[in-house]
Amino acid sequence: VPGLILLLLFVKAYEDKTYYAEQGYNPQLAVYAHQQVKQTNDVPAITEISSVRSGTTDEGVRMNGGDEMMAFGLSQINCTESLFGYRHEEFKQKELLKVGQPVIQLTDDRFNMKNPACYVFPDENNCVPGDHFRADQKEELLSFISYKGYEFNMPKTQYISNWISLITILMCSGFLIVCFLQAIFSSYRQQP
Repeated sequence: VPGLILLLLFVKAYEDKTYYAEQGYNPQLAVYAHQQVKQTNDVPAITEISSVRSGTTDEGVRMNGGDEMMAFGLSQINCTESLFGYRHEEFKQKELLKVGQPVIQLTDDRFNMKNPACYVFPDENNCVPGDHFRADQKEELLSFISYKGYEFNMPKTQYISNWISLITILMCSGFLIVCFLQAIFSSYRQQP
């Protein structure tokens, strides 16, 4: 194991990292949003669907961004989500969201926001990928756009997997604690 760790460190030390050095991403907007949340303890809720790629701060500074526009309460129409493939080849849109319109706007008994539960567990939630929040799901929508959890149905296999994950984490944590305590006690026993 120590040899493998040394090998990993050696490979990582000499890996070509020019891709990371040449990226055009500027984290300025994300850092600004983080500082605003720390100062105000207020996370801005999503209010509108947008295609805008820049925003002006309260101080009058113009910043460029993509998904970071959520700092201004805007949800990108062309968001980045690897679940749908890096070129959105798996993205089932159905009806498009309305750009420049509030997410709580009702049209044909549907809000202007996709329901993420329909992408992950469509059968259990009686919907298909790409469905919007329905008029009877206003509380769920308000929770979602405020970054709070909301109730949706999951298959039994997902509940079982969640419990197995929790039990595994607890067992691994317990094992690490026991090993740590054994190491401490054995070092005390060896002292003269």
